[in-house]
Amino acid sequence: MFLKSIKFRVAFLFLILFLSGAVILYSTSYLFLTRALKNDSVNELKFLVLNFWAQYQSGGLKVLSQELIKNKYEGRAFLVRIADRTNTTLYLLYPEIWEYFDFNSLRRIKPQGSEGFIQLKAPGYRGTVQIRTVFLPDGNILQVGIGTADKIRVLKHFRDIFILSLIPVLILGAAGFFFFALRSLKPLDTVIEAADKIIKTGRIDLRIPYKHSGDEISKLIVMFNTMLDSLDSSMDRIKRTLDNVAHDLRTPMARLQGTAEIALSSEQSAEHYRQALQECVENTKSIMTLVNTLMDISEAETGVMNLNKSRIDLSSLIRDVAEFYYYAADEKGINIKTDIAAGIYADIDPNRIRQVLANILDNAVKYTPDKGSIKVALHKKRVNSQTSAFISISDTGIGIPEEEIEHIWDRLYRASNTKNIKGLGLGLSLARAIVKAHGGTIEAKNIREGGTLFILSIPV
Repeated sequence: MFLKSIKFRVAFLFLILFLSGAVILYSTSYLFLTRALKNDSVNELKFLVLNFWAQYQSGGLKVLSQELIKNKYEGRAFLVRIADRTNTTLYLLYPEIWEYFDFNSLRRIKPQGSEGFIQLKAPGYRGTVQIRTVFLPDGNILQVGIGTADKIRVLKHFRDIFILSLIPVLILGAAGFFFFALRSLKPLDTVIEAADKIIKTGRIDLRIPYKHSGDEISKLIVMFNTMLDSLDSSMDRIKRTLDNVAHDLRTPMARLQGTAEIALSSEQSAEHYRQALQECVENTKSIMTLVNTLMDISEAETGVMNLNKSRIDLSSLIRDVAEFYYYAADEKGINIKTDIAAGIYADIDPNRIRQVLANILDNAVKYTPDKGSIKVALHKKRVNSQTSAFISISDTGIGIPEEEIEHIWDRLYRASNTKNIKGLGLGLSLARAIVKAHGGTIEAKNIREGGTLFILSIPV
């Protein structure tokens, strides 16, 4: 079980990263050391070649041989070969430890000049002899070689030190990483315990205590608590919605039942039965309006609402809706003003957008006192590389309590200052759902002088 835990995986990941970093550091160091040793060999060969070339120039092969014997006894391991123009060996000197190398094979290798190297290997000997060739002024050939065994031993020693030091470092690192993982991820256990308790008890009012450390885990706990707040709020809204739906259905259902029972209680005239059936139909329509509106909102919010879009003259559509409400507004002495830019077209479902505008204008007329005013405006604007039609509808009505503005889009929600006015509380929920289905936005705000302003944006 522990091997499957996130603590083990985090610690193991850190350990892998640490090991990868150590290997990369070792590889880089090894590469630099190898390059440095190679450069050292090249420089040493250059020094010896120049030194022996100068000695040969000053006294010929006799002086050079004397110096070479002297240096040989000083313990320096190197090869010196002098050959004539035909690559026949005139002089050859090398240490006894290189006796397994076939230096006679140099006669069969064509000299490459000072720019090339010859590598000689011998069975049972660790390393090679690097040989550099130069041409002497008299036409003879000077070849100088040095061994690489010392360099190889240095590299091996470096590898051994790395391997021996890596084992205890890995043990300490693993212990440290596991301790760090256990300590750092301990708050996750609190989240798991709280989630388990919520699942078992069904109490979404529980919250996880946390420290304001600002790290990712504390942010996760904050988000978890926020999610619980949202769920708690959603459950409250669901309860209120069910209560409101039950209340809104109860009245027409009671009327429907009462009308039918009265009609069936005694013999009545045909006209009486006709009126009873008419009342039943009206109450049925109220029920169907509520149900259809709820279904429309659900379809729009889940993205399955069927929109019959076409290229529509939005200016004419808004003007028609505004004119339709002239008569209802005139009965209350409300003046509807328009500022509608002409020739604005958009790909929309005209019936659905008409429904949105009608809901907002209906509320404006309903909640605006007598002798008030309503303004409907339409303009086109480009915002963030997107051209949209902006529709604004403002009124001088009762406004919306500031703390309730964010809730007016909830299903069946009615502001506290509108409870005594008839309504279902579904119009704005449906309006927002339809506008979002068109890829637009809708917002509401209070006007400082009094009233409410609704702003809709629809891509054109």
